[in-house]
Amino acid sequence: MHCETYGTEGNPVLLLLHGAAAKDTFCHLYRPLSQRYFLVIPHLPGGGAAAGEPYDPEQVTLALAELTDQLGEGPIGVAGHSLGGQLALRLLCARPERFRCGVLLSPWVCPREDTIRLYCQSARYLMWAFHWRWLVELQGRYWGYDRDQQADMARDAKQLTLEQYQSFFARTTRLSELPEYEKLTLPLLAVCGSGELGEMKASVHTLARENPNCKAVILPGASHDFPMRRPEALLRLLEDFLEVHLHD
Repeated sequence: MHCETYGTEGNPVLLLLHGAAAKDTFCHLYRPLSQRYFLVIPHLPGGGAAAGEPYDPEQVTLALAELTDQLGEGPIGVAGHSLGGQLALRLLCARPERFRCGVLLSPWVCPREDTIRLYCQSARYLMWAFHWRWLVELQGRYWGYDRDQQADMARDAKQLTLEQYQSFFARTTRLSELPEYEKLTLPLLAVCGSGELGEMKASVHTLARENPNCKAVILPGASHDFPMRRPEALLRLLEDFLEVHLHD
């Protein structure tokens, strides 16, 4: 699994799992977080070196579990956004002993079947946008990406297929499929924006309701892309949470 790293080895490890087709989801946090943590950013299907890979959540979780075995014996935290949040949840349920804490950002894990069908159908009409370089780069500029990050996203988007794009929705993780979740004893933080889909907010509240170790936070005035558009608010949440739970 190809990874980017930032910070100093020997510091507590923070695994950052990006959203679908958005390798640089956490780019605005690399510099401040790398001062205290060793950041590991795997390239997941739809992004970077894995841009053209099919999305199989079970296989990606296995690959991430193998990656954690290579990260030494020190403390590890994981944070994931959107698709990455779903994978973070899967990983925590599969390998809880490897982690000190977990942060689940906009984890759509309580979806309605009709919503999934709607997104899969809409994907057929939205796919064209991913193959227009100027349009993808415009999105990158809106998110505050630098020129290289904009170019990377446009290159990755060009490789996206309809089947892969639809699989992000069709193979979404359902909390009901993870009975291990309610047994997790490590600290968890579930976050989404107040402007997100009702099912996303329901997912965050359900995660908190079904595990007493999980705290739910709804960011006022934030949309689904808050890691890119509201990085300062996310950084404050992460720093406070990680300071308590990821440092010895």
